[in-house]
Amino acid sequence: MLFSQKPGDTDKLIVVPVDYSPFSKNAARIAMYFANILKARVYLFHTYFLPSFEVADITGQSFTFNDIKQEVLSNLEEREREQINQFEQEVGNEFPEVSLEHVLLPGILDEELIKFTGQYHPQFMVLGLDDKSPYNQNIFNSTAESILRKCKVPILSLNREMELEALKLRIRIGYLTHFDETDFESIKKMLDVTRNLDIEIKCMHISEKGMDMWDQVKLDGLKEYFRKVYELENVSCLNMESKNVLNDLQELISNEEIDILAFTIAKRNLISKILRTDISQKVLHKLNLPMLVFHK
Repeated sequence: MLFSQKPGDTDKLIVVPVDYSPFSKNAARIAMYFANILKARVYLFHTYFLPSFEVADITGQSFTFNDIKQEVLSNLEEREREQINQFEQEVGNEFPEVSLEHVLLPGILDEELIKFTGQYHPQFMVLGLDDKSPYNQNIFNSTAESILRKCKVPILSLNREMELEALKLRIRIGYLTHFDETDFESIKKMLDVTRNLDIEIKCMHISEKGMDMWDQVKLDGLKEYFRKVYELENVSCLNMESKNVLNDLQELISNEEIDILAFTIAKRNLISKILRTDISQKVLHKLNLPMLVFHK
């Protein structure tokens, strides 16, 4: 694994998978904006395809097969190094005060990200996705789902560009609650990520089985939790019954003018049921807004 500078044990890290597309450039800029607020370091993370070599019969040459193989691999790594250095320089100009590093290695993106986040525990990840990019056709489908499920760090997923100017305004965060113990840890992480931003939180509970009077009691309790523990007053609660969760969630997001949807992926909750279907088609495409994803 090639680090421009290896992270230390006490560093606050924000990791950004990049493919050099405009969407990953936007994700890097967003990450650096947060890093400037949180006093964190940003790591650009890129993997590249490592070709396999079949044994060849090379005659009439002074080079051996291993010589040729090593030269090909060396040239490939050098090209990749030039690309990520150029990308790092481009995105770093806007926030020169932020420590910007990179990780470059051969391999499969989601597999290597899982290893990296498991070892270095970034504060969160910014994942820029562009379903129109040829490079991202595969990533946007199976790889994005794998990253969202298996990288056990908060993930800010962007499937459209988020303007930096928008982060300087009041941001409405829709937090999907399931009334379990994951709420409290996810809320803490959410407020750590959005520290020093002007936010308004809308706690949303959606039930497929009909609303229960206790659901409203629990929502009111969650609102009181925000007020007492975090001294947040800009919190409201919404409780709704739905037979078509995805469509009604989309309408709710539109009506409440939600800027970021936050939720926890757990084995038995409602959002996990949605994510068991094709994530790119049914969630990222259709909702079309930034999502802040937590894990149980």
